[in-house]
Amino acid sequence: LSSLFDRVSDCLMDNGWEFSYVDGQGIEESKVDNGYLVHGNLRWDVLVLPGVETLSEEMFERISAFAADGGKVVVLETLPMNSFAEFPCERIVSGFEAMLNMRSSVRPAVYFEQEFDPKLLNDLLEGILPRDIVLSSYQGVLHCHRKIGGRDVYFIVNDTAAPLSFGVSIPAARSLECWNPQTGQITPMQPSSTLALGPYEGMIVRRLK
Repeated sequence: LSSLFDRVSDCLMDNGWEFSYVDGQGIEESKVDNGYLVHGNLRWDVLVLPGVETLSEEMFERISAFAADGGKVVVLETLPMNSFAEFPCERIVSGFEAMLNMRSSVRPAVYFEQEFDPKLLNDLLEGILPRDIVLSSYQGVLHCHRKIGGRDVYFIVNDTAAPLSFGVSIPAARSLECWNPQTGQITPMQPSSTLALGPYEGMIVRRLK
């Protein structure tokens, strides 16, 4: 299970998917809002369950509501089957069987892969998630997207010991500016540009329109 967890995390990082780790309590305390699983300021539109066999009743209720509301659930290598009180739990077993046949628009709400394959997971995510930032290469590059003061802000980092140059595209943007934390310089940036970063350098990109 630990190896599967690490391999899934590596797949998401290597392919440029921004993600968070959430535990059972976090899922229980979340609410479902317009196809998102929401906890405080965090919003998720896909929930990945790697090798999860046991759920609390509250987790099962929240995941079921999330899938029914348009959220996507990706289950890897095993379907949840146990509650904290029953091994197996018929309600959870039958619930996930029903969710596998549930459809949101033309796509299923729950995807089950019996054997984890990094390429298959990435291809699946490419098919169900629009990218808000597209890089020509994600190898060695980390990025995150936040809203600050009502503006979309992206932090892009070269996470290697060598210089990197790569294409950056933010499809929804018409006007951007680039903030260089190394120099304090602020310059205009086109929605599709080439970014050159030195070893372990980062750059802040702020959407204006």
